[in-house]
Amino acid sequence: MLKSHEKFHSATGMNRPTGKVAIRNVGYILAMMLLLGLSVLFMNLEDVEAATTDSGVCGDNVTWELDSKGTLTISGTGEMYNWAAYDENMTTRADTPWGAYVQTINKVVINKNVTGIGDYAFCTCSNLKSITIPDSVTRIGKYAFDNCHSLKSITIPDSVTSIGAGAFGECWGLTSITIPDGVTIINRGTFEGCENLTEITIPDGMTSIGKYAFSGCYSLTDITIPDGVTSIGGDAFNVCYSLVNINIPDSVKSIGAGAFSICRSLKSITIPYGVTCIEPGTFDGCRSLASITIPSSVKSIGSGVFNGCGKLVKLSGLKTKRYTGKAITQKLKITLNIFYPAGDRYKAKSYNTKYSKNINAGRAKVIVKKIDIGKGNGTGLSCEGTFRITKAKNPMKVKGKTATIKFRKLKKKNQILKRTEVLSVKKAKGKVTYVKKSGNKKITINKKTGKVKVKKGLKKGTYKVKVKVKAAGKRNYKALTKTVTFKIKIR
Repeated sequence: MLKSHEKFHSATGMNRPTGKVAIRNVGYILAMMLLLGLSVLFMNLEDVEAATTDSGVCGDNVTWELDSKGTLTISGTGEMYNWAAYDENMTTRADTPWGAYVQTINKVVINKNVTGIGDYAFCTCSNLKSITIPDSVTRIGKYAFDNCHSLKSITIPDSVTSIGAGAFGECWGLTSITIPDGVTIINRGTFEGCENLTEITIPDGMTSIGKYAFSGCYSLTDITIPDGVTSIGGDAFNVCYSLVNINIPDSVKSIGAGAFSICRSLKSITIPYGVTCIEPGTFDGCRSLASITIPSSVKSIGSGVFNGCGKLVKLSGLKTKRYTGKAITQKLKITLNIFYPAGDRYKAKSYNTKYSKNINAGRAKVIVKKIDIGKGNGTGLSCEGTFRITKAKNPMKVKGKTATIKFRKLKKKNQILKRTEVLSVKKAKGKVTYVKKSGNKKITINKKTGKVKVKKGLKKGTYKVKVKVKAAGKRNYKALTKTVTFKIKIR
């Protein structure tokens, strides 16, 4: 008879596992249970990572939600609220509902049907790397992305028609950006301080570029301003160190003060006809600017327009002069690289000159300032040059004389003659020395004093002595050597 467990396996058609087989089956089941448990665990962890950190309202019909990964999602319909400026430390926003998380937010997703991004909405989100803007958005508020240092790229949809002042200021990571066709005004400081921005596309419909619009865009090398722009605001391209080329269309009628100041690489520029005034400091510090064309429509030039633009002026006519004892001046020639549209050069109507070290021999300096081209207030142009003042000829005059010595006295002892008895030396500049060149060996001359010693024993007669007289010269006079002959008669 079959035992009970044998009956069971016989009835079910299953064979009873034996020994090692049974152990393997149990291990397999345990492994499957472990994998299933881990899967559930990881699913739960993912849910935890994506959990909502905070949420709330940010518009009449707009809400926000921030998850633990740092993604801020804006949803709803209509515009977001506008907020005020950030705190003085630029670390927290007391006004935006996510102000406490500005250092945490790294991604912003704005969902469809949101139509406006509020003023200061995401400013100081310094770790924000990604932003998605739907084509339902028509307005980007002022300073909306100001100081988003980590933002490297952004796509502004064609639906946007308004970008507020300072919207992308201090976005250091931005390298290029395209402004939609519907935007007609670049407001104050829109891209100010975007130091790595190298490329920007401005649409044809643009009419105005505001103050500080691109100020501090150090890496911007060239920019084309489309025809239709009528005004360029003050300091609009200030401190654009790398800007080499910029074309200003004929439509521009006004250029603000300091618009291109400290554009160190800018080499040439043409002011369009219709501009009537070049405001103060417009090209201040443009040290590479070597050519500018100014039309006759310009009636006035503000103070300091060309401060530091050394290549726009050339100073020539400086000649080497000889020391005279009086202040030396030069007949200067000033050439300006400022042109009329037809190609003729502007001329310096007046200027101030200041000399230094121009009396004594050496290197003298002349500084030319307040160069005026007849447009009022000068130009701010200045230049300087140096010239040499050489030493004057030594005016020393030397003449030999004839001295007489009595023989009876010479028989007793040597005789000494003063220098003035044998030589006349006048107007010598510098220390004078005397060196005998020829003559009787019993006649000697003191090198320093010029005194002549005649040794006893010399016979009666007339003796000629040739001597070299040298004046060493001074600061303003050359050295001079003359050779003369004096006579000594012994009687």
